[in-house]
Amino acid sequence: MFEPQQWSEDGTRIDPRDVPVAPVAAFWRSNRDRLAAVFNARVEALGESNQLDLATEAASCKAVLDWTLCKVASSFVIKDAASPLVLQAMERSGGIGLIQLGGPETPGVSEGAVPELALALSCSEYAARDYIAVGLDLRFRLRCTNNELGGGRITFAHARVISEATRTLSVDAAERLDARLADAAHTRPPGRLRVLARRLVAKADPAALRERHAAAMADRSASAFDIGDGIGAFSLSHQLDVIAAIDTELDGWARRRRLADPGTSFVAHRADAAAFLLLGRDPVTGIGSADRHHGIAGRPTQLGTTQASMGQSSTAQSTTAQSTTAQSSTAQSSTAQSSTAQSSTAQSSTAQ
Repeated sequence: MFEPQQWSEDGTRIDPRDVPVAPVAAFWRSNRDRLAAVFNARVEALGESNQLDLATEAASCKAVLDWTLCKVASSFVIKDAASPLVLQAMERSGGIGLIQLGGPETPGVSEGAVPELALALSCSEYAARDYIAVGLDLRFRLRCTNNELGGGRITFAHARVISEATRTLSVDAAERLDARLADAAHTRPPGRLRVLARRLVAKADPAALRERHAAAMADRSASAFDIGDGIGAFSLSHQLDVIAAIDTELDGWARRRRLADPGTSFVAHRADAAAFLLLGRDPVTGIGSADRHHGIAGRPTQLGTTQASMGQSSTAQSTTAQSTTAQSSTAQSSTAQSSTAQSSTAQSSTAQ
């Protein structure tokens, strides 16, 4: 169905009708029966144990299909970078450039290949980059992981973890860890595999760990984005010990805020404390050092509100109490004066 695209030595495209049809691949012959059994299974008619077996086979088939996508992505970008049109565009000033998505000693990828592949796969450019990067690493650097993913024994998530963890290593260092990580992927979920991979990479090449940390620190950022329903989110990437210190401080401020407002959730108090700190306000009361208005008003201790109203309310209550006390004192003084006057009148009448 899909004819291979070929180019002649002078750079002209060969008509696909002149290319002989390729024979059925050994990959399809070896997996045809298993894929057919999964696709044609009557799930509702199976028992629970058989359904679990079917889920295992389906996950294995999905891993094989993901491996195929990686192979297609890596092969596509290699041919795209070598096509005459792209080579001509790269020679022009301000034309197409090459970007490095895989590890060391993997070929570069033309800038236009990523969105083109994303359009073909109906996925985001980030997902297309993952397929390309993992595919290039499997093809040129990670032979054991390539075999395990192609056989459906590990998932694409496992392969991506191994690819990302070893991407800064040299080819020789990556090959030394490849077999061990591919074997560990059989008994570990991707999260635990990532922890092991980071530990092994740190031992194998401490300099690479320092370089990766320096590169990550250079890319530290703070960004805000809309998450819908009138709510936004703020993301901060920084050094791990700095983030841990911030997290501890927010916990402390949230506990103090919750004493005054136990009805609000703890995580909401953390969010309010962080917002007030970034706005230069007191994280507990929400009162700023200067009379600055940021459009924040309303019920205290809620996200997007300030506790300045709490201070104003307390001041108002105090003023009311003082006024009531003053009125009471005045009334008592007037009563005392009236009683004194009446007493003097009575004494005068007695004397007369």
